[in-house]
Amino acid sequence: MTYRVTDEQLAAALTAVEDGAWDWHVPSGRVEFSDQWCRMLGYEQWQLPPHISSWERLVHPDDYKAVMVAVRDHLDGKTPTYQTEHRVRRRNGEWAWVLDRGKIVARDETGRAVRMIGTHKDITARRLEMEQLAANEARARTQAAEIDAIYRSAPVGLGFVDAGMRFRRVNARLAAMNGLSPEDHIGRTPSEVTPGIGPHIEGLLRHVIESGEPIRQLEFRAEAPGDPGELRDWVINYDPVFGDSGQVVGVTAAVAEVTAVKRAQSEARRAAANEARVLQQVHDAIIVTDLDGSITGWNPGAERIFGYRADEIIGRSVWVLCFAEERDARETSARAELKRSGAYTTEVRNKRADGSPVWIRSSVSLLRDENGEPCAMIGYSTDVTDRVLAEQGLAEALRREASARRVAEVAQTRAQQADEAKSAFLRVMSHELRAPLNAIGGHAQLLAMGLHGPLTDLQQDALGRIDVAHRHLIRLVSDVLDLDRVESGAVVYDIQPVEISTIIAEAEAILSPQIREKRLDYRVSVSRRCIARADRDKLVQVLVNLVTNAVKFTEPGGSLSIQCDDVERSPSGAGIVRIRVRDTGIGIPAERIEQIFEPFAQVAPASSGIGGGFGLGLAISREMTRGMGGDLSVSSVFGSGSVFTITLPAPETDGHIGAQLALELPVLNDGARSMSSFATYIIGFVILIIGLAAAAVLLNVPQMWIGVGVVILLGIGVLSATSRTKMRDPAEGSARPPTSPNS
Repeated sequence: MTYRVTDEQLAAALTAVEDGAWDWHVPSGRVEFSDQWCRMLGYEQWQLPPHISSWERLVHPDDYKAVMVAVRDHLDGKTPTYQTEHRVRRRNGEWAWVLDRGKIVARDETGRAVRMIGTHKDITARRLEMEQLAANEARARTQAAEIDAIYRSAPVGLGFVDAGMRFRRVNARLAAMNGLSPEDHIGRTPSEVTPGIGPHIEGLLRHVIESGEPIRQLEFRAEAPGDPGELRDWVINYDPVFGDSGQVVGVTAAVAEVTAVKRAQSEARRAAANEARVLQQVHDAIIVTDLDGSITGWNPGAERIFGYRADEIIGRSVWVLCFAEERDARETSARAELKRSGAYTTEVRNKRADGSPVWIRSSVSLLRDENGEPCAMIGYSTDVTDRVLAEQGLAEALRREASARRVAEVAQTRAQQADEAKSAFLRVMSHELRAPLNAIGGHAQLLAMGLHGPLTDLQQDALGRIDVAHRHLIRLVSDVLDLDRVESGAVVYDIQPVEISTIIAEAEAILSPQIREKRLDYRVSVSRRCIARADRDKLVQVLVNLVTNAVKFTEPGGSLSIQCDDVERSPSGAGIVRIRVRDTGIGIPAERIEQIFEPFAQVAPASSGIGGGFGLGLAISREMTRGMGGDLSVSSVFGSGSVFTITLPAPETDGHIGAQLALELPVLNDGARSMSSFATYIIGFVILIIGLAAAAVLLNVPQMWIGVGVVILLGIGVLSATSRTKMRDPAEGSARPPTSPNS
């Protein structure tokens, strides 16, 4: 069923709404305006002729063209409806904003519009609110620009701290005083930024926030956080900032260093007993002008420095503060510099209201509106008259500063010489210590082999302790020498593509006895594509250090694993290889995570009975890893274990060298058992050769028989190792099964 709306029903509906309604017969131009439409503009219905021209005469001239275009577009069928926001004139001459909407409801057989109906809605209040909001936003932007310019041009440190005593804004000068960047201040408290003086500063800020009273001309002496070691003098002003409700919402801080001024004045004016009274004269002036130079803003600091009250100076030219003979040249120079760079800093002589001169250091900047166009000028001026008068004293202060700098340079040179002497001493001492330590070890081995006769159990026990102490000292000397070479940059790295599985196999050959002794659940998972650019020997040394630590700090029966997945890609596209050594040991306390990479740092206290090392392995390992273009990091949960991650660059091209390496070194890919057996044999064989040589010397055995014994032992060892080694197809996966603690 189709319903049709009659003209009577449409008229009734339009009468029921508050908006004005109109009905336009397009060909004739006749328009029926509703009573509400007429009353909206202050007319009675009979006062407006029912024709389209009545409406056209009421449209604002500035809006007329756009409105007519919208009407024409709808009549031509270019838009589904007609809608504009424009101004129309009320009967009393005021302009009202209306939302005018309409739609064609009838066309003739040629498609031309015949009838169009619509409504007027008064939106004047809404438009006024929008205009007021835009004006408020523009005013806020101007104020923000003024504040930004003040922060940029101020020759002192400026900051704002909220009611929670956290920095919300600082300028570059205050940040430099604290030795941090402006960004590092935001959201932090004074105690977090400057731990030494922060608590005292927070006490002053709390007083201002709670009382609403400012603290002015506070003299403060302390070491500058950004340049510790020398006491500095400061003048600080704290002023409360009140919100709309009258509550203190924060504190502004102005900090000026007056060390040089204080020292110069103390020398130039020995009779001045009260330095605080001199420092209280150091206040700053903020002056705002329009582009013509007429003063529009004048703060109390400017009143103190120049002697004019605000009501005396606002509206006058800023150049009245100059002496007449300098005025034209100063104005020309300032305008040229502002046009060139938008800001300048100068130190000049000005004139007070009483005609006396005053020396000021002034920073002037252009203020720009939201379109980037200059709209005003702002100047921040500091009274430096006393400093200029005390110029001779300042020159002496600068001379002492230069002398102190020369002393510091001499101290730095001596420190470098001491570091070089330390390195030379370590090299000499390592050589001098190795010789007697090797002799002690050799003689102890000869005794243990019984070449000087049978030993009692007590003597065997004593020799065992000698051997442990010997190896302990040899390792200490080697580690100290390695650390010195790494730190001095004397280590040479032979960077080549290396297959990580072969590196792990070499480390296993050294460490498998320790792993079996602890009965650890040992697992290795290595991708065939896990290839890194590294120094082979040094990477083995790093991995041995990490696994040794993992074994040392993991209880018997615990877990130890080495994992290297496929090559990862950094955001720049470079290949990255990560080797992870994971254990279930004692873990590392969170506060000691970074300390463990420092020389001589220990994870467990000496009294715990765990360890026995020197705390050099991790320091050496990290430096070596970084020397190979990578890094060494750790994550740990105290009491649950640790994960040490070696990060290395991958070769620029993937390259399939894994199979080749596997064929060249088949023993290394056959698991910990065959490798450890072969390595054990080699170590034992070397020791036996040393023993035979020593026996030959002591017992006068002919060298020929020793050579025959060596050849026989070598042949037996090679046959034995070969029979226990099973070759693997390099194409097989490289994930290695867990090594049984009992194997």
